[in-house]
Amino acid sequence: MNKTFLSIIVPVYKVEKYLPKCIDSILGQSYRDFELILVDDGSPDGSPQICDEYASRDTRIRVVHKKNEGVGIARNTGIDKALGQWILFIDSDDYIDQGYLIRGVNEINNNGNIEAVIFPNNKDNEETGERVLIDDIFENDKLIDSKQMFHSTELFEWSSCIYSKFYNKQLLNTHSVRFANTPVFEDVLFNMTYFMYTKQILYINTCYYHYMIYPSIPSLTRSIKKPKDIMVTTQTFLALFDELKMCNVLSDYDKNLMQERFFRVASWCIRGLYQLENDYSNRKSTSLQYLPILNRFKIKVFTKLWLRKVFLTTPILPFVIKDKLLLKMCNKERK
Repeated sequence: MNKTFLSIIVPVYKVEKYLPKCIDSILGQSYRDFELILVDDGSPDGSPQICDEYASRDTRIRVVHKKNEGVGIARNTGIDKALGQWILFIDSDDYIDQGYLIRGVNEINNNGNIEAVIFPNNKDNEETGERVLIDDIFENDKLIDSKQMFHSTELFEWSSCIYSKFYNKQLLNTHSVRFANTPVFEDVLFNMTYFMYTKQILYINTCYYHYMIYPSIPSLTRSIKKPKDIMVTTQTFLALFDELKMCNVLSDYDKNLMQERFFRVASWCIRGLYQLENDYSNRKSTSLQYLPILNRFKIKVFTKLWLRKVFLTTPILPFVIKDKLLLKMCNKERK
């Protein structure tokens, strides 16, 4: 296959019921200059056969069959195989509306200096039929300085998912940006790394992507199997933070912002520990493993004790309130 402008990467695992709709929505686009890479991550159902069947009918499709290693490694496989100048990720249980590809490509061609194009998403619940527009941060199309991604909590959280984003392949390869082999938050790590090397990002306030919620497919919290999964993820975040500091990518101001963001991720992970450890003694023991990590964020003893007592032992306060209180206390201590 010759060089193409756009490579669309779809990791595939146990989605035989939803995969055809996803593929059909891609092949039905008016824009045709793309390759579709279906990465079969060792799926045990009929998904691999569906991939092969579609590939036999359309030369733009390439199928990669591999052993099961997780969605992050599957996406990396797609990146390494991609021939396109730009990369687009679509989850195999989601679908896109007509016009999505041509709109993204036109914006790239009309704005020569941008290194990413980002769209909002529809969050569709199959069971209830509810549809919610998410990630619609701005009312109009907007050119964003990449630094804003880390200066704004809303932008930072909005930039965590990888769908509805066009990525520059050359930038990915130049800075070796790939997905970490972590049980959760691999998309957050990927975006945090990618956006640190970008300068300008274009936001388009038109929604084409449908992020589907299916009762039969596990959510993030249910995909976390054991506390070790969360510990590995947090340690990977810290390693990335160290790498960014060593590369002199971050100014002093950015380092403080990144530290705050990493702490927020750590709090999410601790929330996951709370959900996993129903037994108080196990929860307390597991929480002790986080003290060295909290030390990295220069958090004083009082906050650690407060964290252990309130965050990990009492389910009275809603987690969102705990997040905000804890972050506010830590910010005061850093001053």
